Amino acid sequence: MTGVQSSGEVSETTTYGTALQILGSAAEHLASERVYDEAPVSEMAAGEAIRILLRRSREIFEEYAERQGMRKAA
Repeated sequence: MTGVQSSGEVSETTTYGTALQILGSAAEHLASERVYDEAPVSEMAAGEAIRILLRRSREIFEEYAERQGMRKAA
């Protein structure tokens, strides 16, 4: 599956998957950079940014799961 439907629209699954992948990559990058950053303020900011990214990732995953459940019930 390429993620593109016959009408040329990107599928919902692909959109959610891409969002989760981007958020995960951003959190991973911040975590990696945090190891080499010696400024405590910057470390605190990076920690908060990681928490925000992970929280949003969880929200997106839960939204997708809920939509899939509603779709199956219909």
